[in-house]
Amino acid sequence: MGMFGNAAGSANRLLQRGQWALMLLLSVAIYGSHAPLLTLCKVDGAIPFSSTSVVVLVELTKLALSLLFLLAGAREPLGAALSWRHAAPFALSALLYAANNNLVVHMQLFMDPSTFQVLSNLKIVSTALLYSLLLRRRLGSRRWLALLLLLAAGVTYSCGGLRGHGHPGGMRLHVTPVGLLLLSVYCLISGLSAVYTEAILKSQALPLSLQNIFLYFFGVLLNLLGSVWSGMEGGFLEGFSPWVLLVVLSQALNGLIMSVVMKHSSNITRLFVISCSILVNALLSVVLFNLQLTLLFFMAVACIGLAVYLYSYSCTEGENRQLWSSGHHLKSCRDVAFSQDGQKLFTVSKDKAIHILTAEEGRLETRFPKAHESALNCVLPIDAHIFATGDDGGAVKVWDLRRGSAILEARQQEEYISAMAVDGNGKILLTASGDGTLGVFNMKRRRFELLSEPQNGDLTSVVLMKRGRKVACGSSEGTIYLFNWDGFGAASDRFALRAETIDCMVPVTDSIVCVGSLDGVIRAVNVLPNRVLGCVGQHLGEPIEQLAVAADGKLLASSGHDQKVKFWDVSALGSMVVDDYRRKKKKGGPLRALSSKALGSGEDFFADLRDEAEPEEGAGDGGGSGDSDTDSD
Repeated sequence: MGMFGNAAGSANRLLQRGQWALMLLLSVAIYGSHAPLLTLCKVDGAIPFSSTSVVVLVELTKLALSLLFLLAGAREPLGAALSWRHAAPFALSALLYAANNNLVVHMQLFMDPSTFQVLSNLKIVSTALLYSLLLRRRLGSRRWLALLLLLAAGVTYSCGGLRGHGHPGGMRLHVTPVGLLLLSVYCLISGLSAVYTEAILKSQALPLSLQNIFLYFFGVLLNLLGSVWSGMEGGFLEGFSPWVLLVVLSQALNGLIMSVVMKHSSNITRLFVISCSILVNALLSVVLFNLQLTLLFFMAVACIGLAVYLYSYSCTEGENRQLWSSGHHLKSCRDVAFSQDGQKLFTVSKDKAIHILTAEEGRLETRFPKAHESALNCVLPIDAHIFATGDDGGAVKVWDLRRGSAILEARQQEEYISAMAVDGNGKILLTASGDGTLGVFNMKRRRFELLSEPQNGDLTSVVLMKRGRKVACGSSEGTIYLFNWDGFGAASDRFALRAETIDCMVPVTDSIVCVGSLDGVIRAVNVLPNRVLGCVGQHLGEPIEQLAVAADGKLLASSGHDQKVKFWDVSALGSMVVDDYRRKKKKGGPLRALSSKALGSGEDFFADLRDEAEPEEGAGDGGGSGDSDTDSD
């Protein structure tokens, strides 16, 4: 999990989150503008074009864009790995979508449009039920409540969220028994088509653009057959206008966005996008058609806001569960690490094998048997294609997934490789070893650069600090060694903690790291000035095995020998300011509690029985014993 300390990885994740947010906002805008655009297309109150022609053009546009994206992003030929079995499942998906589109038309004969608009919101429930049952994704009570609020928002808005001038506020619904039956089938097929498509997209290790080509090829074929079967009055493009072309382009783009959502997120995200489009629809209707917002609209907005809040991620719900387990390795698993996009999980084992699994299902995608001569000890994903591994014999290898082999092999350190880190440019690889040395490798030039002088004890961890200008290494002697960038030959500073060992270390901010020790305590430590800030949490009496920080830096995960994974709120560390002045502290005093669950907090039953006073803010349990206590840059 050393990848959490990678500055480049953090920047990439931030960029990806921004792109993801923009994509979802664009989808919300397209969904919300669809009905107003169709209204602008009308001539004398009627739709002048064939809906079948529009559907065919939308599918053709999506097919063309998918082919363009595939050609633009192609890195190597895929023909040898493809077969008809990859494309065949998408035929059923296209058939379900085509059946659903035709049902929408026929249902209008058995109910009025207002009734359809209200009752069609039931597909939120059907999609969530099928998502939970077919994909085995358990939704907790809070999340079910959130989805029911989305349903309430859709029904409320459909019942009168907008009103024209001079029109009464009420509405009258009409539906026949046959209409109710067709509506039930419509909701079932709508949910089934979405969930089935998500399952296919996630189960195949193929580029999304290629999967889209399969899906939209069958979509074009089925819709063309449908148009020929039903017959088409007038020309194919009769009644088209610039507004119609805008509808075609926007719907094609939205279809591609939804495929990304289902591939990398879920249909639940799609439901939230559709529900949030109510806001855009209302805004455009007010601006373009001079409609008025009613109280029901604001009730719908409140329901959506509450639903988003309830569905948001929380570690305190008590509903965490095991998604899957893997028994692919023949011996104990030594290290695991997520890829930068979070879609893959790298694992290394004592059996000398490297496994790459899908994070969503735990399906084995790639395996490197006998990757090293000795048992593997750590793994570090560097980018989408490159990763590094280290073993018990001190050997380091850098792998390229595109080639399926190692592009750099070296054995410069005498004992096990305990941890690795890479600079922001993905050029320099740093390795900490049990022989007390820090190794430096140039991955661009594929060569070994240098070794530091041996330090006291084993080096157990390595992280980058101070915007990449400092490198911090933890040792089995309980000391943090600091190195200047481009000065790896000797440590520039050292900082001894009052801890038996430093078994793992992860950066939380640019100056603060959390360290796990043999005594089971997780300490927050400021680097330059060197100061122990306090206790974040603990695994009582059990050594800390590994630490990792969430992408937003608010949660710290820890695993210990007590067979538990715990989560700690470290959001307050980002606002801490540590000055150079060291306040006098009673020797041997307790650590300051930095979270509600840490030792010494109010939730510690014996906290009030301690004789020692809590240290003041900024005090620590250790001091610098090296060259300086300030940044030497």
